[in-house]
Amino acid sequence: MDLRTQPVTPTAEPTTRDRRPVGSQRVLIVEDESKVAFFLQESLEALDGGPQVVSVPSAEEALHELTYTTYEVLVTDLRMPGMNGLELIRRAQEMQPGITTILITAYGSDEVQAEAAQLGVFHYFAKPFHIDDFVETVLKALQQSRPQPDAPLTRDQADRVAHRLEELRQRVGAQGAFLADETGRLLVRQGSSMSLNEEELLGCARESFLSAGRMARYLGEKHVFNLNYYQGTVYDLYTAGVGERFFLTLTFDRRVRSSQIGLVCLYTRQIVEQLVPLLAATGEMAQPSRPDSPKPASQTISLPSPIPQAGGLVESG
Repeated sequence: MDLRTQPVTPTAEPTTRDRRPVGSQRVLIVEDESKVAFFLQESLEALDGGPQVVSVPSAEEALHELTYTTYEVLVTDLRMPGMNGLELIRRAQEMQPGITTILITAYGSDEVQAEAAQLGVFHYFAKPFHIDDFVETVLKALQQSRPQPDAPLTRDQADRVAHRLEELRQRVGAQGAFLADETGRLLVRQGSSMSLNEEELLGCARESFLSAGRMARYLGEKHVFNLNYYQGTVYDLYTAGVGERFFLTLTFDRRVRSSQIGLVCLYTRQIVEQLVPLLAATGEMAQPSRPDSPKPASQTISLPSPIPQAGGLVESG
């Protein structure tokens, strides 16, 4: 395997149980080639204040790790003996909904890329790749999963929200599902924002959320369900308020799968009704009373400003 970087001569065989002090972020590497696994692990452990890294040679051993230890990032090869990387990602997301996944393969194809996007893979590396790109991507994934100061959600809340967002994402076929607060700060992320800059995406979605809130106040209504829809040539985007302080955003890549607005509306409403009391548990928002009759969703509108596109997130094989 050519990683197109300076060669590194291993000084010892890789270890799969080199545990660092509890409290650091964790990365799980799944690679059946021991030298490659060692090289990837060393590149991360060499960082100042870097993550705790564990490498295992098979998906089955990875599932055992995930059963007993929480990981922020999973890096996996595609082709391995036994279970492949895509199936491992699917299983890992079921076990730990908040985990961020990175796929590495020497056998890239449009089909693999599409399935990776459908699973919400954070980044797709086609071999050969530069080790600096790998390290940078893992650091971005860790930064994204790191709890922010004064985060309004407890770890238990975040996990429960993640389960519901993943359920919604799978039901409607979205590439990404995000919960943010009224400032546009990302709280929980499931799946991928694809090639969209998350900060700018949520900033635009926030404007849509705030606009819907102003309309509700103008009409003298409270606790209505509002779904805003943006249909583009490449992306479909949805924003729905969750009470008065939170909103969720769904992203669809039309090149993989276009959205069905009726289905999205149905399941988003159901998930919002579950999230409201969940988020009210810590007093972050007041739990709304259930209306006597269902309120219709707002008229379909586009987000107030174009969504800027960042550099490509998934590279072709």
